Amino acid sequence: MTSIDFPADDQGRRSTSAFGKAVVADALRQVDPTGAAAAQREPNWRGGYVAHMRRLVEAGLASPEDWRTIARSGLDSIHSRLVVGDQPLAEWSASSQPPKTAVIKGEAEPLEELVIPYRGQRLKGAELQAQLESWQKAGVLEPGVIDAVLTVAANPEWLRADGRTIVAVGAGSEMGPFTSLLRWGAQVAAVDLPRPDMWDRLAGVAAERAGTMIVPTATGDVKDAGVDVTSAVPELTEWLAGLEGQLVLGNYVYADGAANVRVCAAVDALTTGLLASTTRHCLGVLGDADRCVRSARGRRGLLGGCVCCSVEGVEGADSAAAGGLRQSFAHQAVHPRNRPRSQRLVGQPARPELRVGQAPSALAGHSCAH
Repeated sequence: MTSIDFPADDQGRRSTSAFGKAVVADALRQVDPTGAAAAQREPNWRGGYVAHMRRLVEAGLASPEDWRTIARSGLDSIHSRLVVGDQPLAEWSASSQPPKTAVIKGEAEPLEELVIPYRGQRLKGAELQAQLESWQKAGVLEPGVIDAVLTVAANPEWLRADGRTIVAVGAGSEMGPFTSLLRWGAQVAAVDLPRPDMWDRLAGVAAERAGTMIVPTATGDVKDAGVDVTSAVPELTEWLAGLEGQLVLGNYVYADGAANVRVCAAVDALTTGLLASTTRHCLGVLGDADRCVRSARGRRGLLGGCVCCSVEGVEGADSAAAGGLRQSFAHQAVHPRNRPRSQRLVGQPARPELRVGQAPSALAGHSCAH
């Protein structure tokens, strides 16, 4: 089956380094042509890419529009350079029918309160508040997190995501929200690889929880569930577009090395195609705690009000974003030998890294448009 791959050179070699160098140069070219030329000339991309990735951040500090230009140019480059067979990813069209659908409805009662698992405990109420305060005193949390989490705890109906279907791409991932969503009674369209053992596990989880799991399947039976998104973006896009109601698309995929580039590009193509088909769908975006709660107070949001943004909302980034990020990033290279011993990685080459400052809320960059 044909799937997304890196472009081949004249010798038939598919170099991930050449691809990465070209994409970074394309991303920088309109905003920082000098940086683009430097990336293109880099003789040792595997060892020297960090400086050019830093430049991607620095080049956008002048204005939100510069950041958007860098992002658009980089994504356009990825979609034009990656290939599916002999055609660019951007021109990929369906070659078969969309998958069929299987549904599993859970039989449990939905969880009616916010419960957070931590070190074998299930924290709620006063215990949850005490742990949040302990984390804040230790410097683990931003000051607004306690208010945000406790606000969600006081409004547990937000957790159901009523009227929406949450699309979990990478449903079987360890860090994804699949189980929690079903525990709260949400409807989840689960997308992951066709691995029978994994789908047996997910089907069991769904049957024992309160929500509903919808899955793409070759035969209509959950035992044949699963789609490799890197080889079926057009078909999966058509399947999702055929589901009723508003979709909230969440990306939880991960793979090692070059495979991660391929699968992330596939999900981006899926996202682009789905949002282009209608304005009713949106993205589930991780935002800082304060913005999540402000959004939820205005309109019941996904997962307790996490930022739920339409394309228009993303384009409407507030002008304070650049200034906030300027303050929150320390633009200094921190050499590993100057970091605390507990943070050093044994056996890793000594390369400079960026240090992130103490105001990650600036990274959100926009308010919800809903």
